[in-house]
Amino acid sequence: MTLSACCQRLTGLAMGLILMGCNPGHQAAREPIEIQLVSESNALPMGRSMHLFATAYFRDGSREESTESLQWSSSESGVATVDDTEGSRGAVRAWTQGVSTITARQPSTGLQGSLSLVVMPAVLESLDLTPPAASIALGTSQQFTAMGTYSDSTTQDLSSTVLWASTSSVASFSTPGLASADGLGTTTITAVETGSSVNGSVMLSVTPAVLVSLAVTPPTPSIALGTTQQFAATGTYSDSTTQDLTSTVTWSSTSPAVAIISNAGGSEGLATSAAQGTTTITAIDAGSGVNDSTTLSVTPAVLVSLAVTPPTPSIALGTTQQFTATGTYSDNTTQNLTSTVTWSSTSPAVAIISNAGGSEGLATSAAQGTTTITAIDAGSGVNDSTTLTVTPAVLVSLAVTPPTPSIALGTTQQFTATGTYSDSTMQDLTSTVTWSSTAPAVATISNAGGSEGLATSATQGTTTITAIDAGSGVNASTTLTVTSAVLVSLAVTPPTPSIALGTTQQFTATGTYSDSTMQDLTSTVTWSSTAPAVATISNAGGSEGLATSATQGTTTITAIDAGSGVNASTTLTVTSAVLVSLAVTPATPAIVLGGDQQFTATGTYSDSTTQDLTSTVTWTSSVMAVATISNAGGSEGLASSASSGSTTVTSTDSGSGLFDTATLTVIADIAVRAANSNAEPSGVLSIVVATPSGTLAGDVMLATLATRPMTAVVTPPTGWNLVRRNNNTSGVAHSLAVYVRVAAESEPASHSWSLSTSTGMAASIVTFVGVDGASAIDVHDGQSTASSLSHPAPSVTTTAARTMLLTMHCFGSSASWTPPSGMTEVVDIFSEASASAAGISLSCNYELQAAIGATGARTAVASGDSDTGSGITVALRPML
Repeated sequence: MTLSACCQRLTGLAMGLILMGCNPGHQAAREPIEIQLVSESNALPMGRSMHLFATAYFRDGSREESTESLQWSSSESGVATVDDTEGSRGAVRAWTQGVSTITARQPSTGLQGSLSLVVMPAVLESLDLTPPAASIALGTSQQFTAMGTYSDSTTQDLSSTVLWASTSSVASFSTPGLASADGLGTTTITAVETGSSVNGSVMLSVTPAVLVSLAVTPPTPSIALGTTQQFAATGTYSDSTTQDLTSTVTWSSTSPAVAIISNAGGSEGLATSAAQGTTTITAIDAGSGVNDSTTLSVTPAVLVSLAVTPPTPSIALGTTQQFTATGTYSDNTTQNLTSTVTWSSTSPAVAIISNAGGSEGLATSAAQGTTTITAIDAGSGVNDSTTLTVTPAVLVSLAVTPPTPSIALGTTQQFTATGTYSDSTMQDLTSTVTWSSTAPAVATISNAGGSEGLATSATQGTTTITAIDAGSGVNASTTLTVTSAVLVSLAVTPPTPSIALGTTQQFTATGTYSDSTMQDLTSTVTWSSTAPAVATISNAGGSEGLATSATQGTTTITAIDAGSGVNASTTLTVTSAVLVSLAVTPATPAIVLGGDQQFTATGTYSDSTTQDLTSTVTWTSSVMAVATISNAGGSEGLASSASSGSTTVTSTDSGSGLFDTATLTVIADIAVRAANSNAEPSGVLSIVVATPSGTLAGDVMLATLATRPMTAVVTPPTGWNLVRRNNNTSGVAHSLAVYVRVAAESEPASHSWSLSTSTGMAASIVTFVGVDGASAIDVHDGQSTASSLSHPAPSVTTTAARTMLLTMHCFGSSASWTPPSGMTEVVDIFSEASASAAGISLSCNYELQAAIGATGARTAVASGDSDTGSGITVALRPML
């Protein structure tokens, strides 16, 4: 067979589509030449499945079932799918409407067969009726639902399209699915889908009629308090029949305080009123819970009588009488009807009675006589009467004036008593009432003829003043306050004072009172100055009345009492500032014999300004044999030494007599003024030495610094000059250095040396007087000493007579010293807390060297252990 003939061969089977496989050339006898697919139908509803089978046809005319050996596929898997898993190959499932080609293919040859499958809409497969079984009361209905399930597993409510029926006359349908109960019994309810004949059925039972509503009558009754109301309950059933259920329902009242309702046998539904108001009356069927309610209103009881009180009253002319109308009701309760009845008087000329809101039943007298007072209830006509008698007017009140007076101690107060009568007339009863004071020690009040009601103060305080009418007992009182005497004048002292600029003036304000007493009011008045630029005056606590001058001129000083306005003034004159003190400087100078000392006199004025008065004061010396002082023009205050000793220098201002003094000491040679020293242990890198006390400008200060190690870099304070530094490099290496400084006018309180490193240091400052400040150092030398307790300072040769010889000694341990023979020790200090082999120690000594020449070595001896040391000798040159 040719390829063309092979590709065109058809099988002719009725339920399948035959496709041919073509293979040119010679093939084996068992090789298939076509595959045919066979199915029950070429159309399938959505959701259903079927199985396709494949048959292979061979060249030798044989065939075999090949479903499981082929590969299956669907051209439209969204329309239909085909299973290609082993054991299930060829199983087709329809999903959505449409057409899909199902193909079976032999993998080895590519030969395949196909089938065009049409997927149709889903078809109804079952009907389910709900509820599955129902029971309803006669006269009611039951809604059934028919739910269709389709081949694609979807569901649809078909209640309105199916045909409903009942197998008996127990129920009937007039609306799709709605079964109406027509008789007692059971019936089968069926629903049929006419297109497919698919149907379903359920059972329906119809039971006797049930209660569906209650009606409570009467609907909204109203009864008087104390009466009853019978209620009835009528039930309506599902079959539209009615029944009186008054005796079987349960009755209740929401407000038993208004009305209660009975459930007792024979009186069911009987409501008894208890109080005015409303309550909800409810009847409920216990079995079904069906209920109904209505509102019961309880109104007031019926009025049966009135009683007017008080009976036959009598009132004074000008007064009123309040009448009361009390109603008695059918339930034996009573009620005050004063404001609701209508009042009348038979003789309005004697008394009228009010019907105005708020004053109902109030009778007002008009003239002496009698009248009948009647009260009538307009609604019922019930009424009652009584007789009112009006007598002459009586005293009803007293008024004491003034109401709450306050008088100063020692003064009087006239009181007046005014009586008001029941007919509103008034009368002055001052001379007829009896007056009294509760505190006669504060004030007395007179009942004497001609002075009735006159109160006289006795002391500060309060008292109650009372006036009483003896006949009626009517009385009135007021409070009288007796205060301190009234301020009548102020006096400001001193009168017209004059003060110097910069000073103050204390003013005093003295008050004189109405009782002639006086009081210092300085701290309570308000002070003012008309010219604050000249002087201000204080109102501050503790300094009231203190005027402070500001500039020359005059100002008026006023004191005013804020409460009374009483005031007084005086004139304050501020003159130019005056000298208030003198200060002579320097205060305690010392000079060398033959030298001079310039003193300065500085005046301080009342305005805090200062002035140099050296040339205007008078200078004196108490011991002219020691020093004289000049008053000559151009040299005022210059003291010239005459011999050693001390003298008091005085400067006196001739105008004011103010003076000040200074002590001048004349010394024959250089002298030590004072000394200070300090020491610091290892690790401290700075040392501070206080300026010796009494140091004056021009004094020469000599500082000595002993430190370990000798490699330490020392930074001295500003203004100090190095005289000599001796470094001992053997043993405990250390340094001994001497510095010099001339004291300034404002000498610092202390001086600080800084070190780059330290294992202990000691320092001192000694102040000298009488040293030549321009060339203080005459000669100096130093040396290192071997390990020992004795450490000499070298000999020097002086060039000036009467130098001050100084020796400084140190060694590398903490110890105290014995000074060189003939010398005075001024410093002895070490760096540690107690004598030890650690740290460093320092000794400074002095001696006056009278003659020029070699001084000789001077040796100081230390205590403790031996160590290396240093010694320095310095000679200070005298002023002359």
